[in-house]
Amino acid sequence: MKTMIFFSTIILFCKILIGQNLIENPSFEKILKHDNEGFDMKYCPGWNFSIINGIIGTSPDHEFANDTNDYPQSSQGAKSAHTGNCFAGMTTNEFLINRLSNRLEKDSFYRISFWICLAPKSDYYSRYIHYTFLFENSFVFKNEKNIYNKQFLFDSLINNMVQIKLNSGDCREWHLIKFYYVANGSEAGFMFGIRTNFHDGNTAICEKSRAKLKTRSPILKQLYYYLDDFSIEKVEAPLVVGKPLIAKDILFETNKSDLDTNSFIYLKNIADYLMAKPKTVVVVSGYTDNSGSEQFNINLSLARAESVKKALIFYGVSPERISVNGYGSKNPVSNNNTPEGRAMNRRIELIMQDK
Repeated sequence: MKTMIFFSTIILFCKILIGQNLIENPSFEKILKHDNEGFDMKYCPGWNFSIINGIIGTSPDHEFANDTNDYPQSSQGAKSAHTGNCFAGMTTNEFLINRLSNRLEKDSFYRISFWICLAPKSDYYSRYIHYTFLFENSFVFKNEKNIYNKQFLFDSLINNMVQIKLNSGDCREWHLIKFYYVANGSEAGFMFGIRTNFHDGNTAICEKSRAKLKTRSPILKQLYYYLDDFSIEKVEAPLVVGKPLIAKDILFETNKSDLDTNSFIYLKNIADYLMAKPKTVVVVSGYTDNSGSEQFNINLSLARAESVKKALIFYGVSPERISVNGYGSKNPVSNNNTPEGRAMNRRIELIMQDK
């Protein structure tokens, strides 16, 4: 009985971790000081910060609604929070740091997401954001109160940050950024920022600012983002090495190989996972129902597999990592005597393998 209780506890614990947000104070609502003026992240529990090259006088800002305003009145333009009353604000070469509530588990799959919008008064936007995970022995955690004593190490850490493309970097409405990460194990913290300047090609002028920038001093150029609702959650991995996956969210009409919108959304998640597992390859196998001749079905099933391959390549997976097969109506998973059964047989199967 004790053994059964022990295993039940483990199973329950694992279920709690799936979907649990590991970011402390994810929407910046908890604050230690409130004086109706903006303040930096040192008063925001769970968050720390630093800046590149130890430049003093600038840091990520904590914006909040005060007693006289219903939403934050930032110097970069008023904006309601995505949720609650608070959000963070940052410009280039500023970095937010969060100690996670639990360390990441080796080889587990995590979804990282946050909401972002360009500030109303921002003249420029960034094409990329940057992140990295921090380990427990990181100097950042050992020296939280004075991070600049280790500035050389910090600059090295920043230089190795992962770059994520912002497809809507110039959007002034809240929009969701989401990507995935396979843990090395023991990651204890998360660092996020915008590592760029106005000369490296990673920034661009907002269309509405082009005219005024012709007569404006370069020192007054502004690039500023608002951020809210950070999340790092453990999620189920969409693929397991060596285990075939029937991609139920990829369905085809009879005699068609075109992907619909839902298929692209599903394949974006698959591609994100494959990008996070660079030492793997994937085999894409297409199947049909039993309508038509077998040769026609083989050609059609191969075309369906090729459509999936093109989508994965579009989302960043290297073509060399993807192989395709077309098996026609072989190996049906359902009865071909009903429309529902035939729809299930018009399918894609994916198998991830180690290189």
